[in-house]
Amino acid sequence: KEVQDSFPDFNEYSLQAACSFFADMGYCFLDENISMLVTNLQWLANTFSGLLTFSHTWVKDGVVPEAHLTHVWKGKTAEEISQFMLLLKEFEIAFPKRELGQWIIPSMLPEERPFSVLRDGTKAVFKLDNVKFERLYKAEVLPLGFLGRLIARTQELNGVEILSLWRYGIV
Repeated sequence: KEVQDSFPDFNEYSLQAACSFFADMGYCFLDENISMLVTNLQWLANTFSGLLTFSHTWVKDGVVPEAHLTHVWKGKTAEEISQFMLLLKEFEIAFPKRELGQWIIPSMLPEERPFSVLRDGTKAVFKLDNVKFERLYKAEVLPLGFLGRLIARTQELNGVEILSLWRYGIV
């Protein structure tokens, strides 16, 4: 809408085609799902790196409370921060946690399995409405980020209680 207001002589189709062309050429980023057009790609990279860094401690064990995001992006409005998080969700970098007000950043989850989680180190048991099931997956190769996305999406299942999560597993 803002882009269309800036170019009143162009119809919506022409603007959409132009934005798509420039996005395909790498001059901008266009995401129609969240209605975002970014023309400064360095700004986008800097915005992502504001959260995905080890130079602050706002993200603890891969989870960040929304209240801490104002510290990550100082001087940004709540609306801007909300847009940043939607963009990170769209890129599957951050996922809203079932408990409102928290986000999971799978790439920042701890690498080590918590000692108290699995005594034998081989099985994970979940309780789903009084039905127990367990899964153990072993794979030689997985697509980069697959496990993080699986972990983040598991917490969206109704009736599943997450006891612990780390970069390579979940209980």
